[in-house]
Amino acid sequence: MSLGKTAARDAPSVIGSSVPGARGSGETRGPESEPALFVATDLDHWEGSCDPDDPLAWVDVRRNGKTYRRLDPCYLAWIRIRVDRARAAAANNVIGPASLGRLTERWTMVQAWAREHYGDELLAQGERALGEVRYLAPEPTGHLYPAGQRWKHRRWVSDQSVAKVRVVEERARALGWTEAQLLQNRGRFPYPIGGDYGLVCYLGWNEEIGEITSDWIELRGPRGCRSRFYNISVRQPWIREKSSPAERPQNGITRRAGDSQ
Repeated sequence: MSLGKTAARDAPSVIGSSVPGARGSGETRGPESEPALFVATDLDHWEGSCDPDDPLAWVDVRRNGKTYRRLDPCYLAWIRIRVDRARAAAANNVIGPASLGRLTERWTMVQAWAREHYGDELLAQGERALGEVRYLAPEPTGHLYPAGQRWKHRRWVSDQSVAKVRVVEERARALGWTEAQLLQNRGRFPYPIGGDYGLVCYLGWNEEIGEITSDWIELRGPRGCRSRFYNISVRQPWIREKSSPAERPQNGITRRAGDSQ
């Protein structure tokens, strides 16, 4: 049974190793080889085979810029939680029906493969085991900003939202907006706390970007709904902060630096 509907064709590399012929090559190793499905966090997947005695049999692999992990009952349970969150996000118009449909199709195929090769009993054990340990998830796919730093929290954003922000990025940067204020989707605290999250996190799949000023960016939703994403690194009349008498301006408003929220 082959579920390899990914467009990726390049040979994978094993993370943390350059051993040739390591698992994930898709080549048959002999009578002791067993089928394996490798799945990314966006549920892109491909099927290969592994030697069960290979010490690298459970090491994550990179392929075409994505990290893939060999599917096991615990990983499937973790994926199911992510799929449930995506469905909730779709219900709140965070992601669109096309994105949810693509994810659901992949989930159906991955789940069918797992049932065929592991069985319902082992999958149920994986569900229970996941609740007893802190699962170390593979590297996430999709938009990640900033990419080269460790942040505790991440807000998932759709490719459509990223593309819409990219279209106006140059114009917004000319007005004083920073790249982080526009594209950051990682933070010290869960979204939307902390002021780390940028415009892309607030732009729904069914919203468009309207007027752009140095103070705010307009978001236009369906049925004429409009809202504003404010730049709190510039003076805003509704922001008041405590300051020392020597630093306090006459109007009682202080300048506040930081990322947009």
